Amino acid sequence: YKSIAAFNQGYFSTMAKDNGNTGRWNIDEHVQFLEGIKKHAKNWKLVERHVPSRSGPQIRSHAQKFFKRIQVNCENGETPFECLKRTNFSLEVILSGMDEKDKTLEMAAELRQKMKDGTINLVD
Repeated sequence: YKSIAAFNQGYFSTMAKDNGNTGRWNIDEHVQFLEGIKKHAKNWKLVERHVPSRSGPQIRSHAQKFFKRIQVNCENGETPFECLKRTNFSLEVILSGMDEKDKTLEMAAELRQKMKDGTINLVD
């Protein structure tokens, strides 16, 4: 590489998948993410397989923000992941972890319906 900028451009362009998915997560990606963390906890390589439209760094960044938002629902000393498990991945806790801009009534209704009709199974 002739410069640091050229190295960085090449390095960071190979980090993202070639799917071009950037920006806000849609409901299907979020459901895939939830299914992945329910099944594999924080084994990010395995969680990545559940969200094929996002890169590893995107998934880890999403998880970091999601878990930080969930913290308000956690009992004293409880980790966000323990909180999710304790509440059996309740819709209320899941929605609390979503970005306010993504938390529309339509998205909440769609997520609730997917959970109810068994399209996604986050409840044990």
